[in-house]
Amino acid sequence: MINIVIYCSQGLTNLMHECIIVGIKIIGAKNMFIFLRLLLAHFIGDFPLQSNSIYKLKYRGLKGIVPHSVIIAGSLILFSWPYLKLPGLWGFICVVTIAHLLQDWMKMVWKKGQKENFCQYLLDQFLHIGVIATVFLTGLKNLKPPEQAVGKLASFYNTDKIIVCLILLIVATYNGNYMIETFKYTFLKTRHNYTLFESWYGMFERAMIVLIFLYGGVFLMIIPFVFCLRFPVYRVALKNKLDLSEEFVSFLEISLSGTIALAAGIILYLIEPSGSFS
Repeated sequence: MINIVIYCSQGLTNLMHECIIVGIKIIGAKNMFIFLRLLLAHFIGDFPLQSNSIYKLKYRGLKGIVPHSVIIAGSLILFSWPYLKLPGLWGFICVVTIAHLLQDWMKMVWKKGQKENFCQYLLDQFLHIGVIATVFLTGLKNLKPPEQAVGKLASFYNTDKIIVCLILLIVATYNGNYMIETFKYTFLKTRHNYTLFESWYGMFERAMIVLIFLYGGVFLMIIPFVFCLRFPVYRVALKNKLDLSEEFVSFLEISLSGTIALAAGIILYLIEPSGSFS
């Protein structure tokens, strides 16, 4: 099991890094600006802004899929705010939103109420990202950062480093929870109903590791201690009779959570020194 986890982590990290570098070379780093903002908008709309009630409602068809798609559209509009006077941008947002709606609807029809497996989940996200990537086939790819915008908000929006970091944080945290659940269900045939504390602790743990990679250097030595924090937390929970299962400190749980966090962190670490993003 240890070798499998290590192998998967290394393979996933290497594959994603090579894809990113090749993509940057083909497209050009300067043309990544609007794509990164739209990608962040997608992840925010598809994860933090997709509540459990909306997710469950999606199984009932368009009653849940339409509100979710509206949220996706709102997120895309929000992260395209400097360019809302461009008719072409509105058209692209409509295309992405409709594609998202249709893809989610077809997915629910195909699943027929069954739980999504790991491979289906990855395919679903790659297809969503693929639709957004069609921006490179349009003139929108040449959009420049809004020079006339001033203030902290504009500085935040114009900094690729912040945008990429936020994307990887969402991938490691909210997305990480779902990846762990579907991985266990698909390959181990097990299910675990995570408590609210377990879910949020896992997200906090993975976020800490990704941020450590952002700073790099001697800070990387802190990573093992982040993983070890689970054990005193578990003991405190037992002492106070809190609802926390033994799986919280199991090797499998720590390995899966760690693999996702390390993969996201390493990608961030590898991208930054390359000078691909400013």
